[in-house]
Amino acid sequence: MKRLDVTDASGTALSVWGRDDNGRLAQAALTSYLTGLLGRDLTDREGLTLHRIVFATDADAAYPELQRLGRTLSKAGDGGAS
Repeated sequence: MKRLDVTDASGTALSVWGRDDNGRLAQAALTSYLTGLLGRDLTDREGLTLHRIVFATDADAAYPELQRLGRTLSKAGDGGAS
């Protein structure tokens, strides 16, 4: 497949989805991946942390949440969930 971008008459790429749409898609994909990896649904807290990571305004803002999620998931893995 080629030329899947949506462009205007001058060839400039046009955004089809906005930040929120892309974020929801990314969050759903990551949730699905983590659910399969862990063999269980994410807790509400894990889901909220993932949401904060996906919708962070920059990497520095996401880093503490990413560390928190990593610790939570590694603890879950210690309990045989991984």
